[in-house]
Amino acid sequence: MGLTPTLNDKTALAGPSDVGAWFRDTKQQVREDVEVLQGLDQRPLLFIRTTGKYVAVGFDLPKLLPLFDGTRTGAEIIEQIASRADPILAMDRLGGILHELRQAGALVEAPKPEHGRRGIASFMRREHLLRLPLTRSIGTWLEGPVAPLRAIPGRVLAGLWVTMSAIGFAVGLFSLFTAGSGWQLPSNLWVLYLVLFLQIGFHELSHALVCQYLKVPAREAGVGLMLYVMPVGYVDRTDSYRITDRKSRAFLSLAGPINDQIWFGVTGLVVLLAPPEISHLAFSMLALQVLLTLMNFNPLVPSDGYHAVSALAGIVNFRGKALNYLTHKLLRVPLSESQLTVSRKTSRAYIWYGIVCLAFVLVLVLGMARTVGRLLEVLA
Repeated sequence: MGLTPTLNDKTALAGPSDVGAWFRDTKQQVREDVEVLQGLDQRPLLFIRTTGKYVAVGFDLPKLLPLFDGTRTGAEIIEQIASRADPILAMDRLGGILHELRQAGALVEAPKPEHGRRGIASFMRREHLLRLPLTRSIGTWLEGPVAPLRAIPGRVLAGLWVTMSAIGFAVGLFSLFTAGSGWQLPSNLWVLYLVLFLQIGFHELSHALVCQYLKVPAREAGVGLMLYVMPVGYVDRTDSYRITDRKSRAFLSLAGPINDQIWFGVTGLVVLLAPPEISHLAFSMLALQVLLTLMNFNPLVPSDGYHAVSALAGIVNFRGKALNYLTHKLLRVPLSESQLTVSRKTSRAYIWYGIVCLAFVLVLVLGMARTVGRLLEVLA
């Protein structure tokens, strides 16, 4: 579950100029299960309880929601709010609001299907993660052990956790640069995959624990394919959109990598203290852990590091917006009003970041295809 496109303050009344006629004679209604909340930096959100979706909106939009109660046509609403404005322009703009809300699933009327180029542009904004849920009860399981911890200030818990992580990182780094001179390829490499899967499980558990502490429980946990090709573990942190504080949301994103450094340090101790055969195996694990950390901070995919930086900057779904904007440009799909109002600097950032992201995905797909091809050759 993700956040739907934002209707910002500059375009709270904006929309495609061809949608005015769509609602002029209709009585549109906001769904009864839509709830107005506050998200990052106290920005308003719409939460659709039945679907579990969040819709980012501008600060002025909640004031307009009572107008969409199914009792008035678009023309009647225009008469009520546009006494001093051009009625044709107001019709287009109010139609834009209705169109965005409809596509987000916030209206009683079902979203209009999007095909062709518009469908591709809409697809590019999505999460791009195939999911296989393993449990939807993780919040229930964690509430018991986490509830007593809420009596301890979050800063204290975070400080202890980060301190342990820093010590682990230092030990692991020391081992990596001082204990690898006599390394030999171990014969039981399969053990590394078992340990790595266990570490990934605790990585995701760390995210879930912080979610639980902040009273935005993870909805589910499982395995998936990021960008449809990269195997990952995940916990569904959709309800973290309710977290208003930047630092709390950033720490939630970093909980997994912070935990990984503790494992990194334990592995480093094994490298330094264990017999040669086990030490060589642990040293191989150190290399995998470094790779895992780098992947978790890759800014070109929706990684933990990407989400942490976005939270600290007060940005929501920059990657999705960039890819959506770039797709509109490449396929010559008319830009939405909100996209037309972005600054030249933001426009360039969207385009270049989107291009680099697409290039990375292409390299990743080619690399995965090559790996699978070689594996099939070996099996044959």
